[in-house]
Amino acid sequence: MSDRLIRFLSFFLGIVFFIFYTFIFEDFLNLNIFGFPYIFLTTYLFLSIFIYPAVSIEAGEKTKNLPPLYAVMTAYFISPVWLIVNSFKDEEHQD
Repeated sequence: MSDRLIRFLSFFLGIVFFIFYTFIFEDFLNLNIFGFPYIFLTTYLFLSIFIYPAVSIEAGEKTKNLPPLYAVMTAYFISPVWLIVNSFKDEEHQD
């Protein structure tokens, strides 16, 4: 598959995960995702929608030992942290 298609599918999966999160929190748990403690998680997962496609190919290679569904979910949830760590590694290599 081409990188462009993988990034598009990753973006689509990110949207699906975010919708699943809002559905679970709003309908089943009756929690306001824009309330105080949950706004941080909501913001983090919203950012993951856009960051996940950028790191999805590398994350897929690193999480090969996990079952496919867990690998995708793990990569989605840690994608912002992954991007920050990789940006610091890139800065160290440039110096």
